[in-house]
Amino acid sequence: MPDVKGTTRIRLREESIHLWNARLSAGPLVLFADLKMQDSLLNGELSAVIQPFSVSISLTDSKPKLHLINSPGLSGD
Repeated sequence: MPDVKGTTRIRLREESIHLWNARLSAGPLVLFADLKMQDSLLNGELSAVIQPFSVSISLTDSKPKLHLINSPGLSGD
């Protein structure tokens, strides 16, 4: 089982929670996050990387949008 390592910055306020510069790694998997929750809405981005694949989910007013990045076969070649 791989070692799990991580770091983040977090700010807690009465009206919001902000998590940024979050990085969690376990073997070949690396996760990144920059998220802010305010007024019960989540905004920001979550990313997962296992080379050569990368997946990102952006959230705008808690609505997700999936992005595939650097994935074989998606470049149109």
